[in-house]
Amino acid sequence: MPNDLHTRIVANLIERYDKPFIDNVDRGSYVECMIALALGPAWVLPGGVWNAYDLEHSESGARMEVKQSAGSATPTFSIAPKKVLMGLEWTELDPPRRVADIYVLAWHPVTGVAADHRRADQWEFYVVREDALPDQKTIGLKRVASLAHLAQPVGYDELAGAVEKARAGLASLKKDTLR
Repeated sequence: MPNDLHTRIVANLIERYDKPFIDNVDRGSYVECMIALALGPAWVLPGGVWNAYDLEHSESGARMEVKQSAGSATPTFSIAPKKVLMGLEWTELDPPRRVADIYVLAWHPVTGVAADHRRADQWEFYVVREDALPDQKTIGLKRVASLAHLAQPVGYDELAGAVEKARAGLASLKKDTLR
């Protein structure tokens, strides 16, 4: 690909994300990157939008799913078990199951002209260990709040501490059950 074309594509991507409202499709990737930066270099993005999890702890191998919702009166998050584990190769999961150890459910409650998805201080984060999630495909915000590792949502600056506390409380890792 000619370098000029790549430069123009990157410029278009920057423009896409540099607006107060980021559409549902693009917002997920944006929030994953936002969370990765909050957590620091120990948590890495494995790459690709089709992975069965969004971040991985480089030392322990703990996996994280990031789910987000914004501006909805009744926010819900998908927590459905996975049928396929994707990465370097596809692995069918039979039976389907969750492959992440920790879920970070990000909620953007600000609506109207004040809402800006780019502002980390407008997001609330709920950190939930997978073993605390109910056996269902989706979960609402009210139920999330009752399961969160910390009783209250945490802000961007407290997110790393909440995730580390959840990671330290893991008895085992999902990656060890997929072999």
